[in-house]
Amino acid sequence: MWFVGRAVVTFRGGFASRPLCELGKSQFHSGKTSYALNSANQRIIKSNIKPDLKPIKSKTRRETPGKSYSSRNPHSPASTARKGGIPKDTNRGTQPANDMAPPSKKQKAEPIRVEFTEAKPGKKLADLSTAIFTKNPYFVQSAPRYTDFKIKTLPEVAFVGRSNVGKSSVINALANRNRLVKTSKSPGHTKLLNTFSMADRLMLVDMPGYGFRSWDEWGTMSMDYFRESTRLRRIFVLIEATHGFKDKDQDLMSLLDGMGVSYQVVLTKTDKLSKTALTQIRSDIEAELSQNTISCFPQVLPVSASKKLGVVELRCAILDACRINSQ
Repeated sequence: MWFVGRAVVTFRGGFASRPLCELGKSQFHSGKTSYALNSANQRIIKSNIKPDLKPIKSKTRRETPGKSYSSRNPHSPASTARKGGIPKDTNRGTQPANDMAPPSKKQKAEPIRVEFTEAKPGKKLADLSTAIFTKNPYFVQSAPRYTDFKIKTLPEVAFVGRSNVGKSSVINALANRNRLVKTSKSPGHTKLLNTFSMADRLMLVDMPGYGFRSWDEWGTMSMDYFRESTRLRRIFVLIEATHGFKDKDQDLMSLLDGMGVSYQVVLTKTDKLSKTALTQIRSDIEAELSQNTISCFPQVLPVSASKKLGVVELRCAILDACRINSQ
Protein backbone atom coordinates (compact mmCIF):
# COMPACT_ATOMS: atom_id res chain seq x y z
CA MET A 1 0.00 0.00 0.00
CA TRP A 2 1.09 3.65 -0.29
CA PHE A 3 0.05 7.07 0.97
CA VAL A 4 0.57 10.62 -0.34
CA GLY A 5 3.38 12.86 0.96
CA ARG A 6 5.43 11.44 3.78
CA ALA A 7 3.41 8.26 3.98
CA VAL A 8 5.35 5.03 4.13
CA VAL A 9 5.21 2.77 1.07
CA THR A 10 4.93 -0.91 1.94
CA PHE A 11 4.36 -4.11 -0.01
CA ARG A 12 3.55 -7.70 0.76
CA GLY A 13 6.82 -8.87 -0.71
CA GLY A 14 8.49 -8.76 2.67
CA PHE A 15 10.42 -5.45 2.10
CA ALA A 16 10.43 -2.64 4.62
CA SER A 17 10.61 0.94 3.38
CA ARG A 18 11.10 4.56 4.44
CA PRO A 19 9.22 7.80 3.78
CA LEU A 20 9.39 8.83 0.15
CA CYS A 21 11.03 12.15 0.96
CA GLU A 22 13.91 10.28 2.64
CA LEU A 23 14.55 8.00 -0.31
CA GLY A 24 15.87 10.85 -2.44
CA LYS A 25 14.60 9.17 -5.60
CA SER A 26 11.37 9.19 -7.51
CA GLN A 27 11.47 5.50 -8.41
CA PHE A 28 11.16 2.39 -6.31
CA HIS A 29 10.09 -1.17 -6.93
CA SER A 30 8.57 -4.26 -5.36
CA GLY A 31 9.54 -7.55 -6.93
CA LYS A 32 9.38 -7.21 -10.70
CA THR A 33 7.06 -4.19 -10.71
CA SER A 34 8.43 -0.66 -10.84
CA TYR A 35 6.69 2.46 -9.64
CA ALA A 36 7.39 6.18 -10.02
CA LEU A 37 6.01 9.42 -8.61
CA ASN A 38 4.46 11.89 -11.01
CA SER A 39 5.61 15.50 -11.22
CA ALA A 40 3.16 16.71 -8.60
CA ASN A 41 4.37 14.01 -6.23
CA GLN A 42 0.73 13.06 -5.60
CA ARG A 43 0.23 9.74 -7.31
CA ILE A 44 2.23 6.60 -7.76
CA ILE A 45 2.36 5.46 -11.36
CA LYS A 46 3.07 1.90 -12.41
CA SER A 47 6.00 1.77 -14.79
CA ASN A 48 8.16 -0.68 -16.69
CA ILE A 49 11.32 1.40 -16.21
CA LYS A 50 14.12 -0.55 -14.66
CA PRO A 51 14.46 0.62 -11.07
CA ASP A 52 17.71 2.01 -9.78
CA LEU A 53 16.83 1.72 -6.10
CA LYS A 54 17.24 -1.59 -4.37
CA PRO A 55 14.76 -2.69 -1.76
CA ILE A 56 15.66 -2.17 1.84
CA LYS A 57 15.65 -5.39 3.79
CA SER A 58 13.67 -5.53 6.97
CA LYS A 59 15.64 -5.59 10.19
CA THR A 60 12.77 -7.08 12.13
CA ARG A 61 13.96 -9.99 14.25
CA ARG A 62 12.30 -13.29 13.47
CA GLU A 63 11.17 -14.95 16.67
CA THR A 64 11.26 -18.69 17.11
CA PRO A 65 8.34 -20.39 18.91
CA GLY A 66 9.39 -21.84 22.26
CA LYS A 67 12.19 -19.30 22.81
CA SER A 68 11.94 -16.39 25.23
CA TYR A 69 13.01 -12.90 24.19
CA SER A 70 13.78 -10.03 26.50
CA SER A 71 12.14 -6.66 26.18
CA ARG A 72 13.42 -3.22 27.00
CA ASN A 73 12.14 -3.70 30.50
CA PRO A 74 15.14 -4.76 32.63
CA HIS A 75 12.80 -6.46 35.08
CA SER A 76 11.22 -8.76 32.47
CA PRO A 77 11.35 -12.50 33.26
CA ALA A 78 13.75 -13.25 30.40
CA SER A 79 16.20 -10.47 31.38
CA THR A 80 16.14 -11.50 35.03
CA ALA A 81 16.74 -15.14 34.09
CA ARG A 82 19.92 -14.29 32.14
CA LYS A 83 21.20 -12.29 35.08
CA GLY A 84 20.85 -15.32 37.35
CA GLY A 85 17.97 -13.97 39.37
CA ILE A 86 15.49 -16.76 38.62
CA PRO A 87 15.72 -19.92 36.54
CA LYS A 88 14.61 -19.48 32.96
CA ASP A 89 11.20 -20.94 32.25
CA THR A 90 11.69 -23.11 29.21
CA ASN A 91 8.07 -24.17 29.09
CA ARG A 92 6.85 -20.70 28.29
CA GLY A 93 7.02 -19.83 24.67
CA THR A 94 5.79 -17.07 22.45
CA GLN A 95 2.54 -17.66 20.68
CA PRO A 96 2.47 -17.80 16.90
CA ALA A 97 1.87 -14.48 15.20
CA ASN A 98 -1.47 -15.64 13.81
CA ASP A 99 -2.84 -16.21 17.33
CA MET A 100 -1.80 -12.73 18.45
CA ALA A 101 -3.25 -10.94 15.43
CA PRO A 102 -6.42 -8.89 15.98
CA PRO A 103 -9.68 -10.33 14.63
CA SER A 104 -10.59 -9.59 11.05
CA LYS A 105 -12.94 -6.71 10.28
CA LYS A 106 -15.33 -9.21 8.71
CA GLN A 107 -15.82 -10.87 12.10
CA LYS A 108 -18.59 -8.81 13.70
CA ALA A 109 -19.59 -9.24 17.31
CA GLU A 110 -22.95 -10.98 17.55
CA PRO A 111 -25.56 -9.51 19.94
CA ILE A 112 -26.31 -11.43 23.11
CA ARG A 113 -29.62 -13.19 22.85
CA VAL A 114 -31.60 -15.39 25.15
CA GLU A 115 -31.96 -18.70 23.43
CA PHE A 116 -35.08 -20.68 24.30
CA THR A 117 -34.78 -24.45 24.40
CA GLU A 118 -38.22 -25.99 24.16
CA ALA A 119 -38.84 -28.98 26.41
CA LYS A 120 -41.24 -31.44 24.83
CA PRO A 121 -43.54 -33.21 27.30
CA GLY A 122 -43.24 -36.94 27.72
CA LYS A 123 -45.66 -39.27 25.98
CA LYS A 124 -47.35 -40.40 29.21
CA LEU A 125 -47.95 -36.86 30.37
CA ALA A 126 -49.16 -35.81 26.92
CA ASP A 127 -51.63 -38.73 26.79
CA LEU A 128 -52.86 -37.94 30.30
CA SER A 129 -53.39 -34.28 29.43
CA THR A 130 -55.35 -35.21 26.31
CA ALA A 131 -57.57 -37.58 28.31
CA ILE A 132 -58.28 -35.03 31.06
CA PHE A 133 -59.01 -32.08 28.78
CA THR A 134 -61.01 -33.85 26.08
CA LYS A 135 -62.86 -36.62 27.92
CA ASN A 136 -65.55 -34.67 29.73
CA PRO A 137 -65.13 -30.88 29.70
CA TYR A 138 -68.20 -28.89 30.68
CA PHE A 139 -69.28 -25.40 31.65
CA VAL A 140 -69.94 -24.92 35.37
CA GLN A 141 -71.14 -21.34 35.95
CA SER A 142 -70.58 -17.61 35.57
CA ALA A 143 -69.98 -15.78 38.82
CA PRO A 144 -69.28 -12.16 39.73
CA ARG A 145 -66.90 -13.21 42.53
CA TYR A 146 -64.75 -16.22 43.19
CA THR A 147 -66.52 -16.77 46.51
CA ASP A 148 -69.65 -17.68 44.54
CA PHE A 149 -68.02 -20.67 42.82
CA LYS A 150 -70.05 -23.87 43.20
CA ILE A 151 -67.04 -26.19 43.03
CA LYS A 152 -64.49 -25.33 45.71
CA THR A 153 -62.47 -28.52 45.91
CA LEU A 154 -60.53 -28.56 42.61
CA PRO A 155 -57.32 -26.73 41.73
CA GLU A 156 -57.85 -23.73 39.47
CA VAL A 157 -55.90 -21.95 36.74
CA ALA A 158 -57.01 -18.60 35.32
CA PHE A 159 -56.72 -17.15 31.82
CA VAL A 160 -56.40 -13.40 31.61
CA GLY A 161 -55.44 -10.91 28.92
CA ARG A 162 -56.56 -7.92 26.92
CA SER A 163 -59.96 -7.96 25.29
CA ASN A 164 -60.09 -9.98 22.07
CA VAL A 165 -56.71 -11.60 22.75
CA GLY A 166 -58.17 -15.06 22.14
CA LYS A 167 -58.88 -16.49 25.61
CA SER A 168 -62.09 -18.23 24.57
CA SER A 169 -60.47 -19.75 21.48
CA VAL A 170 -57.57 -21.10 23.52
CA ILE A 171 -59.89 -22.78 26.03
CA ASN A 172 -61.90 -24.34 23.19
CA ALA A 173 -58.66 -25.68 21.70
CA LEU A 174 -57.61 -27.13 25.06
CA ALA A 175 -60.92 -29.00 25.36
CA ASN A 176 -60.99 -29.86 21.65
CA ARG A 177 -64.45 -28.29 21.41
CA ASN A 178 -65.79 -25.61 19.12
CA ARG A 179 -68.54 -24.14 21.29
CA LEU A 180 -67.53 -24.88 24.88
CA VAL A 181 -66.77 -21.18 25.29
CA LYS A 182 -68.72 -18.66 23.29
CA THR A 183 -66.42 -16.50 21.19
CA SER A 184 -67.17 -13.00 19.98
CA LYS A 185 -65.40 -10.59 17.64
CA SER A 186 -66.49 -7.60 19.72
CA PRO A 187 -64.26 -6.79 22.73
CA GLY A 188 -65.67 -7.19 26.23
CA HIS A 189 -67.87 -10.22 25.60
CA THR A 190 -66.71 -11.85 28.86
CA LYS A 191 -67.79 -9.79 31.88
CA LEU A 192 -67.96 -12.44 34.63
CA LEU A 193 -65.74 -15.24 35.95
CA ASN A 194 -66.62 -18.22 33.74
CA THR A 195 -65.59 -21.61 35.11
CA PHE A 196 -65.09 -24.90 33.26
CA SER A 197 -64.41 -28.34 34.68
CA MET A 198 -61.94 -30.67 32.98
CA ALA A 199 -63.04 -34.23 33.79
CA ASP A 200 -63.60 -33.16 37.41
CA ARG A 201 -59.82 -32.96 37.88
CA LEU A 202 -59.25 -29.21 37.60
CA MET A 203 -61.00 -25.93 36.84
CA LEU A 204 -60.31 -23.40 34.10
CA VAL A 205 -61.38 -19.81 34.84
CA ASP A 206 -62.03 -17.51 31.87
CA MET A 207 -61.67 -13.97 33.19
CA PRO A 208 -62.88 -10.67 31.69
CA GLY A 209 -60.44 -8.87 29.43
CA TYR A 210 -58.90 -5.69 30.79
CA GLY A 211 -59.91 -3.32 28.04
CA PHE A 212 -63.68 -3.17 27.83
CA ARG A 213 -63.98 -1.19 31.07
CA SER A 214 -61.78 0.94 33.32
CA TRP A 215 -58.74 -0.64 34.89
CA ASP A 216 -60.00 0.03 38.43
CA GLU A 217 -63.35 -1.61 37.77
CA TRP A 218 -61.73 -4.66 36.25
CA GLY A 219 -59.24 -4.92 39.10
CA THR A 220 -61.87 -4.89 41.83
CA MET A 221 -63.24 -8.28 40.76
CA SER A 222 -60.04 -9.87 39.48
CA MET A 223 -57.47 -8.72 42.02
CA ASP A 224 -59.53 -10.02 44.91
CA TYR A 225 -59.53 -13.41 43.25
CA PHE A 226 -55.78 -13.31 42.61
CA ARG A 227 -54.99 -12.16 46.13
CA GLU A 228 -57.37 -14.25 48.24
CA SER A 229 -58.07 -17.53 46.44
CA THR A 230 -56.35 -20.56 47.96
CA ARG A 231 -57.21 -22.83 45.03
CA LEU A 232 -55.60 -20.71 42.32
CA ARG A 233 -52.43 -22.48 41.15
CA ARG A 234 -51.27 -20.31 38.26
CA ILE A 235 -52.40 -17.41 36.06
CA PHE A 236 -51.82 -17.64 32.33
CA VAL A 237 -51.34 -14.16 30.88
CA LEU A 238 -52.28 -14.23 27.20
CA ILE A 239 -50.33 -11.91 24.88
CA GLU A 240 -51.10 -11.57 21.20
CA ALA A 241 -47.93 -12.46 19.33
CA THR A 242 -48.42 -9.84 16.62
CA HIS A 243 -48.70 -7.00 19.18
CA GLY A 244 -46.38 -7.96 22.01
CA PHE A 245 -46.52 -6.36 25.45
CA LYS A 246 -48.75 -3.35 26.02
CA ASP A 247 -48.74 -0.98 28.98
CA LYS A 248 -51.64 -2.74 30.70
CA ASP A 249 -49.92 -6.10 30.30
CA GLN A 250 -46.87 -4.78 32.10
CA ASP A 251 -49.05 -3.17 34.78
CA LEU A 252 -50.75 -6.50 35.42
CA MET A 253 -47.46 -8.38 35.69
CA SER A 254 -46.12 -5.76 38.10
CA LEU A 255 -49.20 -6.25 40.31
CA LEU A 256 -48.80 -10.05 40.21
CA ASP A 257 -45.13 -9.71 41.12
CA GLY A 258 -46.09 -7.51 44.05
CA MET A 259 -48.60 -10.09 45.31
CA GLY A 260 -46.24 -13.01 44.72
CA VAL A 261 -48.73 -14.83 42.46
CA SER A 262 -47.28 -17.32 39.98
CA TYR A 263 -48.06 -16.57 36.34
CA GLN A 264 -46.95 -17.66 32.88
CA VAL A 265 -47.02 -15.92 29.50
CA VAL A 266 -48.85 -17.51 26.55
CA LEU A 267 -48.44 -16.12 23.04
CA THR A 268 -51.66 -16.39 21.04
CA LYS A 269 -52.40 -16.22 17.30
CA THR A 270 -48.87 -17.34 16.46
CA ASP A 271 -50.01 -18.67 13.06
CA LYS A 272 -50.09 -15.05 11.83
CA LEU A 273 -46.31 -14.80 12.14
CA SER A 274 -43.54 -16.47 10.22
CA LYS A 275 -41.27 -18.89 12.02
CA THR A 276 -38.42 -16.37 12.02
CA ALA A 277 -40.59 -13.54 13.37
CA LEU A 278 -42.06 -15.80 16.06
CA THR A 279 -38.60 -16.89 17.18
CA GLN A 280 -37.48 -13.27 17.41
CA ILE A 281 -40.45 -12.00 19.44
CA ARG A 282 -40.29 -15.06 21.65
CA SER A 283 -36.62 -14.42 22.39
CA ASP A 284 -37.30 -10.73 23.12
CA ILE A 285 -40.10 -11.57 25.54
CA GLU A 286 -37.95 -14.19 27.27
CA ALA A 287 -35.20 -11.62 27.76
CA GLU A 288 -37.59 -9.00 29.12
CA LEU A 289 -39.24 -11.43 31.52
CA SER A 290 -35.93 -12.70 32.86
CA GLN A 291 -34.82 -9.16 33.68
CA ASN A 292 -37.98 -7.39 34.82
CA THR A 293 -40.23 -9.96 36.54
CA ILE A 294 -40.21 -11.89 39.80
CA SER A 295 -43.11 -14.37 39.88
CA CYS A 296 -43.24 -15.18 36.17
CA PHE A 297 -42.71 -18.80 35.15
CA PRO A 298 -39.70 -18.75 32.78
CA GLN A 299 -41.20 -20.78 29.92
CA VAL A 300 -43.15 -18.85 27.26
CA LEU A 301 -45.79 -20.94 25.50
CA PRO A 302 -46.67 -20.13 21.86
CA VAL A 303 -50.15 -21.32 20.89
CA SER A 304 -52.29 -21.19 17.78
CA ALA A 305 -55.89 -22.14 18.50
CA SER A 306 -56.86 -22.27 14.82
CA LYS A 307 -53.91 -24.49 13.82
CA LYS A 308 -53.87 -26.47 17.10
CA LEU A 309 -50.20 -25.62 17.61
CA GLY A 310 -48.74 -25.69 21.12
CA VAL A 311 -51.97 -27.02 22.65
CA VAL A 312 -50.39 -30.16 24.12
CA GLU A 313 -47.58 -28.13 25.71
CA LEU A 314 -50.12 -25.77 27.29
CA ARG A 315 -52.14 -28.70 28.65
CA CYS A 316 -49.03 -30.18 30.24
CA ALA A 317 -48.12 -26.81 31.76
CA ILE A 318 -51.58 -26.65 33.36
CA LEU A 319 -51.20 -30.17 34.79
CA ASP A 320 -47.80 -29.22 36.14
CA ALA A 321 -49.25 -26.15 37.85
CA CYS A 322 -52.01 -28.28 39.42
CA ARG A 323 -49.51 -30.98 40.48
CA ILE A 324 -51.18 -33.63 38.34
CA ASN A 325 -48.68 -36.06 36.83
CA SER A 326 -48.70 -39.37 35.00
CA GLN A 327 -47.36 -41.40 37.95
